Amino acid sequence: MLKPYKQLEEMDGYVVYEFKTPYLYALYLILIIIAIGYFAKLTILLSLGGFLMFLYFLFVSTQYMKLGRITKRAALANSIEMSGSKWSFAKPLRVKVGKDFT
Repeated sequence: MLKPYKQLEEMDGYVVYEFKTPYLYALYLILIIIAIGYFAKLTILLSLGGFLMFLYFLFVSTQYMKLGRITKRAALANSIEMSGSKWSFAKPLRVKVGKDFT
């Protein structure tokens, strides 16, 4: 599967996940295709954008759901640290979560 994040390291008390930035840019590219198709009234671009959005949801967004549940539980218990930026290729977003939430 296309995993939009990777488990970077696993230590005694925590796990670090790193988000892959190209997946965010792919999502925005799909949205741009849909917007161009809508405003230019090009059915082929709208159809292509819709199909690509469906594939993105099927293969990428469903992968985020597992990590989303983990980070939500950790955030409610104040056991999460975030660093980096979701926009940066050099310093991507990293999430450090307590191991008991994984």
